[in-house]
Order: sequence, then structure tokens, then C-alpha cells
Amino acid sequence: MKSYNDTVKRDAERAMKRLPQYRENRDEQTALNYELAFVLAHAARATDVVAVAKWENQYISFQPYADEPAKELWAFDCDRDLLDELVKGYRIAYMHPAIHADVWALIAYNQEHNLPLPDGANRYLGYCKHNGVTRSKLQKAVDYEGMNVLPLYDPKADKQKNASPQTR
Repeated sequence: MKSYNDTVKRDAERAMKRLPQYRENRDEQTALNYELAFVLAHAARATDVVAVAKWENQYISFQPYADEPAKELWAFDCDRDLLDELVKGYRIAYMHPAIHADVWALIAYNQEHNLPLPDGANRYLGYCKHNGVTRSKLQKAVDYEGMNVLPLYDPKADKQKNASPQTR
């Protein structure tokens, strides 16, 4: 039996392949095409799903269960496109290891420069902790060589913030 996350990821991949941006690359017989970067599902609304796909340095955001056009993003902004959404009540249904490495690098940068962690970072780290996303797994998957950020996870802060998630 497939899990909800598997179903959402499959549906997002199907929706991505119907997007004009994806079809344009396919029509031009480009060797590479968009692939899912991550999929977020709202904890309280099962069909409120946001997906982001990446091809080279281009990103598009789309909603697999809504009849809305994809939005082209100037670039992947970890705060805007991921961590802020976690604060609004979304949870990670799927994330490519390269995106995990990008988020880890941002968190490590903030830590190394004594900057506060962005909102949503603790929820993200909680996801990593509970789903086995580790430095060694990222090293094997995408050659991540940065800091191990998992010790920064604060389960107490996570529980306090989860008590009152914001809505979209």
C-alpha cells in the first residue's frame, strides 16, 4: 500500500510532466528536463500541495491538485520557497537530496556567522531527524561536505511552534 507521501509525489511528477515548461523541453528533445526538487503538503488540507521543480538554474512552483499555471521562480530561495511554508503549516512530502544539501548549507552558514536560524529551520531539522536525513547520507547522495546541522535541532522549540501554525 502506497503512503500519502508516495501518492503526492507521484501526482506531482505527473502534473509536472503536463506543464508547458516541461513539454517545451521534451519537444526540443533536450537530454535533461525538469525534475522535482521538493513537494510540500499542508498538514490540515490534504489537497493543498505545492511542488517545486528544477531544471538547470530554473525553478517553477506549481500546485498539482489546483488548476493554476506554474509560477517561474527567479531562483530557489530557501526561506521563501521552503522554510516559510513550513511555518504556515506545510510539511515535506518529498525532497531531492541536492535541495537538502542546499538547506543544510544555509543553516550551517547562519551558524558559522552567528546569525539566527531562519523561521522554519527548526521544523525542517525536525523533519530530518525523524526521517533519517543525515550528513553521511547527504555525503553519499550529493557529496555534501558541510557542517552536520542536526545537533541544532531543538525539540522543545519545535513543539512550541507546532502548537500554533500560521495559515496560508
